[in-house]
Amino acid sequence: MICPVCSERLEGDGYSVVLHCPNVDADGYEPDANPVYCKEEHLQEEYA
Repeated sequence: MICPVCSERLEGDGYSVVLHCPNVDADGYEPDANPVYCKEEHLQEEYA
């Protein structure tokens, strides 16, 4: 799967690790939660 915000490939398998964008800290999410995508504001801060 691809993150719709930054177009990075999502990490995790959805069973033992939540599917998440590599630009997001996945700690604190249950492994079977919905995919976690980054936020555009975070990307702007990172590349500014």
